[in-house]
Amino acid sequence: MITANRSVLFIYSRISGYAGQQAATDLLVEQLSESGYRVRCAVTWAYDRDRWGKWAYPVLLCQYLLAWCQAIVLGLRSSVVCLNLGQTRLAFLREGIPFRVLAWLRPRARRIVSLHGSVFMGWQPGEPLARDFVKILCHAHIVTVLGPKQRQHLIDLGVPEKCVEVLCNTAEVPVVTEKQLRKNFDEIGSEEPIELLFLSNLIISKGYLVYLNALRRLADQRDIPPLSAVLCGPLKLSEFSDNHSSAEEARSHIEQLIAEIIQSGKIDVRWIEGARGEAKFDLFRRAHLFVLPSQYPVEAQPLVLLEAMASGCAVITSTVGEIPFTMSDVGLLLDDVDDERVAAAIRELVNDPARLASQASLGLQRYRERFAIPAHIEQWKRLLNG
Repeated sequence: MITANRSVLFIYSRISGYAGQQAATDLLVEQLSESGYRVRCAVTWAYDRDRWGKWAYPVLLCQYLLAWCQAIVLGLRSSVVCLNLGQTRLAFLREGIPFRVLAWLRPRARRIVSLHGSVFMGWQPGEPLARDFVKILCHAHIVTVLGPKQRQHLIDLGVPEKCVEVLCNTAEVPVVTEKQLRKNFDEIGSEEPIELLFLSNLIISKGYLVYLNALRRLADQRDIPPLSAVLCGPLKLSEFSDNHSSAEEARSHIEQLIAEIIQSGKIDVRWIEGARGEAKFDLFRRAHLFVLPSQYPVEAQPLVLLEAMASGCAVITSTVGEIPFTMSDVGLLLDDVDDERVAAAIRELVNDPARLASQASLGLQRYRERFAIPAHIEQWKRLLNG
């Protein structure tokens, strides 16, 4: 039986921008609070030199000491301690220290570690990072992961099999009805273009240049219907993006590609530098086809794919991370993503509106069955109550 009114402490970190891990925890905290749980949070800030400049290390040290004290005090009064653990050496200190202290001070409290991202998938048994990682995880009664590949890798690293559970993400997005989905696709015709959407941080390995180059290929072809495409996301240079030396160079390249695509007169393209809340939901509701040709090295289960399914979009994506487990037979998944293959996949779907609508309907059904918020929260309640 579900027992509400249990006190739950969440230990996690924030960054100055958007992060799926952070968004997932914020949503869970909100939903559990509304369900009657007494939820407490001990939050730290991730390292950000741009934010604090030369004072970054002293500020972080003071902030971490305060956060550790807060976590320990709150944890002593909580029946469950949930750790959303980052996958860096700093995160092992930042979030791992108070979690391990509470495991010693409150051995009877239930402890759960939630993992997002796939950095640990590149670690091998016996490596220093892997050893430190497993030491933290072995203080938990349950470790949640996003898919079966992650679960097996944790077991291979040395986490007891009985402790590892697959618990998928959910998405805070209005879920369309079948009637709304049909209406959106029925409006496709000679007068209304098919709407395409890419939405993510603009990191090269997320596939935004593949998307634009695929559109450029399609702009030269005669056998496609009218298309209207949106590129949505802020530029973000990272260790997984080395094609551009600066944001200015990346911006110039994007604008040049968009100008070339529009020049054909067959495909309209807009770049929106990020969207949140209702603005983002509106982009998803308008889209017929969502394209995410990701090769992101630490991809796990992108929230945007869940948002696309919930919004009634057909999906073209890749087979990295836990995407195959997430999408399986409800999306068009590509083993190799380059502009030629993505262009061919887009052409295949937009030239078959019935199949496009069918894929969208299957995705919507999958979201409701596996990823919807009510089912997600019920799984968490089960874990919290042991």
